Amino acid sequence: MSQNLTVVEWVDFWYHKVGVNVIPVISRNKGHPEKGFGRIKYTNYQIGEKNVNFLLELIPENILEEWKSNNLFNVV
Repeated sequence: MSQNLTVVEWVDFWYHKVGVNVIPVISRNKGHPEKGFGRIKYTNYQIGEKNVNFLLELIPENILEEWKSNNLFNVV
């Protein structure tokens, strides 16, 4: 696997090839929980009328595609 992949290509690799949830975060805030590091509320995400916890449930592919199209995985 090439090291010159884009962020979105890495997201696709981890989600489709490895089979893990990929959650967009602000990594520089990970050591500072008071700042928050999730770009989305992954433990209480709203899909229609349903609340889901992506620590426990698979992220649907359409949600992942929405996050990628909204550039949530790109470093700011």
